[in-house]
Amino acid sequence: MNLRAALMLACVLALLPVLAVAAGNDSTAGQLPLAYQIEPGAKSWTGRLRAVGWQASLVGTDDRQPLSGLWEAGALLDARQLPSRRIYTSLPASMLQPERLVALQWPDLDDATRERLDVQQLAWLRGDNANPALRPRETRLASARGARVLVVAPPAWQPGQPGHAPFRVRHAQRPHMAWLGTVDGQLHGFDALTGEERAVYLPRTLLPLAAAMAESRAPVAPNPCPRPESTDAVVGGAWRTLLLCAFRGGPEDIAGVFALDITEPDAALPLRLLWEQAATPALPLAGIGPVRVAALSDSQAPRWHAIALLAPPAEPGLALLPLDTPAAPWRMLRVAGQGCDGKPSAAALRAVTVAKAFDGTALAAYATDADGQLWRFALGDVLRQQPAPPATCLYRLRGGVDLAEPAPPVVLGTPAQPLVVYAAGNELAAVADGTHAASQPASIEVRAQGAGFVLQAAPGQRPSAQTVGWHLVLPDADEQIERVSLASPGYLVVVTRLPDGRQRSYLVLGATGESVGRKTDGAPVLPFVTGQVSEGPPIFTRETLPGMTPQAGSAGREVHALALWAVENGVATRLAHVVASRRTGRLAWRELAGPAKETAP
Repeated sequence: MNLRAALMLACVLALLPVLAVAAGNDSTAGQLPLAYQIEPGAKSWTGRLRAVGWQASLVGTDDRQPLSGLWEAGALLDARQLPSRRIYTSLPASMLQPERLVALQWPDLDDATRERLDVQQLAWLRGDNANPALRPRETRLASARGARVLVVAPPAWQPGQPGHAPFRVRHAQRPHMAWLGTVDGQLHGFDALTGEERAVYLPRTLLPLAAAMAESRAPVAPNPCPRPESTDAVVGGAWRTLLLCAFRGGPEDIAGVFALDITEPDAALPLRLLWEQAATPALPLAGIGPVRVAALSDSQAPRWHAIALLAPPAEPGLALLPLDTPAAPWRMLRVAGQGCDGKPSAAALRAVTVAKAFDGTALAAYATDADGQLWRFALGDVLRQQPAPPATCLYRLRGGVDLAEPAPPVVLGTPAQPLVVYAAGNELAAVADGTHAASQPASIEVRAQGAGFVLQAAPGQRPSAQTVGWHLVLPDADEQIERVSLASPGYLVVVTRLPDGRQRSYLVLGATGESVGRKTDGAPVLPFVTGQVSEGPPIFTRETLPGMTPQAGSAGREVHALALWAVENGVATRLAHVVASRRTGRLAWRELAGPAKETAP
């Protein structure tokens, strides 16, 4: 299988929703909240995490639905007995012991760690508010402003990856978990259904800053995981579910990454530490997430690595950190000395994503830089190449990237070929990585209508959008794209921020860059209004509708109702909705048969 075909096949497997999604087929998923709202607390350093639901079905005609509050994590934490909380940190490797996870309790810490905090600070970190001399708080949950909640479900079906099927069956009933980092240096794992805190990890690199925060005049600690990433990977010869995080901040601008094993959140030990790696002069990690995971082809079995960004003053590039052995032999991959315009380029990389083949091995990494350029790192033979060839520049947008945590690229499967969708400033482009890589993308026009906009290809350019890609400039020059997410099947959710702090949300057909779709199954494809303004980030829901049941030897169809919602003032308001479909085989595994055949104009 050539690279282009492998990419197209693998892209289909990646078409999973990454925002809040409506009820799934299993009973537990059907009871999950539709949204997790991060709210400020009474103090600038405290916060709330509220789980809410509403009637998201498109069967009804009302676009406004009252919210139902399901739980609030801070209130649940405040009701907990302190000894029942399971809070962990780690100790570095020593001459006698390896790097290891320990409970955040005074007897379990080593002498070097005890020198960096005292008993009162430790008690405050564990949630004790009895000492009036320490920083006051009305809730034990610290602020998570700017962070994102990641819901980790039981393992999903991953065909073509040896040994994963029994792993999936073994852990099919484990609880869904909602992971959130806060500014006291803590990464919380909540039961996504009930809100119960099951585990907390405080990176040892951040422990001194978190402990100092107990004093009222001290600055808050960095969030240990503003952009969490989770995946299933092989570690120590066995499949495990991992959580990877990157952090940066504090008076000395420290940075680092860590990897946790979160396979069994309901076990006596709900998480395990793979490793924690702080930035060093030899390994200048940027501390910007999400940290990606890739299975890299080797002479025998694939070797799994974390992929993290490097920080200036190092040359722009990526760090490959083996999941089994973090200290060595990590490697660095560099970009070419010249950018897309042929001029010298030294802009730092800001976000990365990985394209995978059908068997899960990595084919390429796509990274964006501060100058709006998209770089391609070939990963297929990277472990066998010394040194690895530099990345090549695929495309450049006019705007630069100013966000602290910019939107990573998205690899989208289309009937023609894979498209890499990425953003810079108020621009969004889908770039073909294949036979049409050097072609000029189609232009998408924006027309104001009602409370939003209609996005359509310029006259005569729609056919080329699916083959050579597309380019969209949003209407407000000061609008900044914050998030680009897959909304399977076939759509993208694009979230932006306006200068006044409000947000816009766009539902876009990924293959063409347009706001077009069907209102009901079988209806004509028509333009629709998108890009409405809301006070907070939108919520994406997906509802499975009745489709064609596949017969032996014939294809079926999956039909989904997709919707974007704004959640404000106790009401969920539907902003946009479409009905999308895709073909399936008789076992609903059309992913094995060929490239995506999404609904398209």
